[in-house]
Amino acid sequence: MSSDDHSAGGESHSTVAQPSPRPAVATEATTPVSATAVASQPTPRPGLIGRTFDSLSLPEYRLFWLGTLLSMGATQMNMMTGSILVYDIQNARIIAGIVGMSFAPTMLLFSLFGGVAVDRFDRRFIIQLAQVVGFVVAIVLGLLVLTDAIRWYHLLVAGLIQGAMFAFLAPARQTAIPRLVSRDRLSNAVALNSAGMSLMSVAAPAVGGLLYETITPAGVYFLVAAMYLGSVFLTGMLPVMKPREGKRRAVFADIGVGFSYIGRTPIVFWLIFQGGITALLSFPFRTLLPVYAKDVYRASPSDVGVMMAVLGVGALVGTLFMAGLRSGQRRGLVILGASVLTGFALVWVAAVPWLLVGIAAMAIIGLGDSARMALGQSLVLEAADDEYRGRVMSIFMMTWGLMPLGVLPLSAGFDLLGPQMALGVMAVLMLAASVAFFVQPRLRDLR
Repeated sequence: MSSDDHSAGGESHSTVAQPSPRPAVATEATTPVSATAVASQPTPRPGLIGRTFDSLSLPEYRLFWLGTLLSMGATQMNMMTGSILVYDIQNARIIAGIVGMSFAPTMLLFSLFGGVAVDRFDRRFIIQLAQVVGFVVAIVLGLLVLTDAIRWYHLLVAGLIQGAMFAFLAPARQTAIPRLVSRDRLSNAVALNSAGMSLMSVAAPAVGGLLYETITPAGVYFLVAAMYLGSVFLTGMLPVMKPREGKRRAVFADIGVGFSYIGRTPIVFWLIFQGGITALLSFPFRTLLPVYAKDVYRASPSDVGVMMAVLGVGALVGTLFMAGLRSGQRRGLVILGASVLTGFALVWVAAVPWLLVGIAAMAIIGLGDSARMALGQSLVLEAADDEYRGRVMSIFMMTWGLMPLGVLPLSAGFDLLGPQMALGVMAVLMLAASVAFFVQPRLRDLR
């Protein structure tokens, strides 16, 4: 990349947002952990492949990426196993819906506190602590299954604990990225992180579905525990990521400052608002996919694994495409177009009750959702000052905590209207909301 390209990547963000003025000198908001790390970072590689996988040339980011890979794989396999197991234990759609979204209330409750913690304490330590919690939960569930003591409410409690874990892990993981790469690589690094998660969305559910039928759910949970442990090891090799010292307030005062910052940074507000509305309308179907597949397609656990794997393939393609995008391109139109694409795919799933059609639609849904989420996260990180990033990202990730507002009505709709009709209503709402956001120029003209 030429010096002109570097300048475009590092300075054109002022056209994306107008937050509080930044100093011209290098700070933690614009550089990795140390000046030495900045100086040692190789020049971005030319060409499409080099540009797409650029950040993986950095050793510290590679460790972080591999740790995220294992952690996300464990999470995906855990969710896959729990969603099938709960329906086997308690053959009730509403129970499956409640357990499927059980992580959301605690994630919503603790997200704001997680953001404050990330802006106050070592981000590496928070990531490791959250992964240790995941390890313990997986071991306990494995032992309960092994001793035939598992009940559906155990999975409910596990989901609540994991939601609290995600409330701290998600903002810590996202805000660690700007500390490991230079500003001109930030969008690429965020997209590659999302691509790694998508890769695990391909492999982990497919493997989990097969292992569920061969080594039993207990074996899957013990494998999940081992993956979390590996992630703890890799993350421990990263440098300390303590935030810059700043003014300390009471926790609730810090939360209020975070909301105030978002309110005076319009592009951050609109990115969070658009991401929240579209997630609320699109992600509940993912939670209830095992139920929908079993009732509409008469699918087996391995069929559900294939569907979730194809969803991950689409997500992987979408995030790799995002990794190649750079500042100055019409990134706002990409986000809005991705939302419309997801809406069309959901309508397709609801209209045609064929397994092969559902599998094909999963690829489109994965592509649209991942493109919207990956690009939205990177743009929010670009626009936000480092001292607010934890709180901003925690509010951004609170959209996951809002999913009960969509999961419970959708699961109830499955019973009252039937799965296809209920999904069709939500799909039309998703499509209408996605089109409506095109009238907002701050999103439409965002580059």
